[in-house]
Amino acid sequence: MESSLLYQAAREGKVAALRELLQLDNLILDKLFINNSFSETPLHVAAMLGHVDFVKEILNHKPDLAKELDMCRCTPLHLAVANGHLETVKLLLSVVDCELLCTSWDEEGRNPLHLAAMRGRIDVLRELLKVAPKACQVGLKGQSGTILHVCVRHNQLEAMKVLVDVIDNYQFVNAKDDYGMTILHLAVTHKQIETVKFLLTNTKIEVNAVNANMFTSLDILAQSQRSEKDFDIVESLRSYGASRTIDQPVPMKRPIIRDVIASPEIRNDHVHQIQKIQKDNNKETKNPEGWLVRKRESLMIVASLIATMAFQAGISPPGGLWEDHGTSYDESISKNVTHVAGSQ
Repeated sequence: MESSLLYQAAREGKVAALRELLQLDNLILDKLFINNSFSETPLHVAAMLGHVDFVKEILNHKPDLAKELDMCRCTPLHLAVANGHLETVKLLLSVVDCELLCTSWDEEGRNPLHLAAMRGRIDVLRELLKVAPKACQVGLKGQSGTILHVCVRHNQLEAMKVLVDVIDNYQFVNAKDDYGMTILHLAVTHKQIETVKFLLTNTKIEVNAVNANMFTSLDILAQSQRSEKDFDIVESLRSYGASRTIDQPVPMKRPIIRDVIASPEIRNDHVHQIQKIQKDNNKETKNPEGWLVRKRESLMIVASLIATMAFQAGISPPGGLWEDHGTSYDESISKNVTHVAGSQ
């Protein structure tokens, strides 16, 4: 009976009723967990509804209730944050370890800062960042991505601006989710032009980062459904050096020099001509006149022989010859066509 009255007082925010119940039984808050059929404490109820005075009165008598979890593993802080009750949030943070509360996950793997970001509770988010700035770098438990990914998924640009203003480093901004998607990839996917522009102009975002499928932001846009926002997004990306994967230069590997294999006929002919040059050179001491002319002719012949052998090896390399080996991403083709070495 007393428990029901306590929860009714919490729902209505009646501090006087709470005090009367405490006078009747000063252990009423300690007995909450004995045969309690409710899924949350009176503090959960009052925090969710923003009854500041009621929350303050409970915390004065039993501050540890701020750490209790409901059936969804939410603390009272989770509920106050989700509903944007700034003063209630401040009260809860004043009585318990801030880092502990701000890094506590609910059953969906979200801490209070994640909830503030996804709901766009900007003032609450700023307050949380004041007392526990490191909590925004804690990932979503069992989920993919960072709090910045949460902002993009829920289209909360203002929350992202607040977060980037507090922590703007390369690793944080360029973090990827389980699919290799950065926040720029996500913003382009969702056609969030203002978010794209903000990331390009105000952060250290890597414009040509690739996801798990080796797609850049421009690749993702090219494969998405067309919209009127595409032109602005392309112009913004291009102005910061964005390119498609197919347009990016492929690192050249140092060629492996192998013995040149020519046909027996060409090889024998080359040997004969080289032997002739050697014989002519041996006569230089006997007939020095015209030596410079003969030397020039000899060098020209050697150069032509080397070029001929290289050409022969080029058109008939060991192991065969194929035209190309790769995948075409030409937009004019309705589907990708792959050419594999040794196949038709």
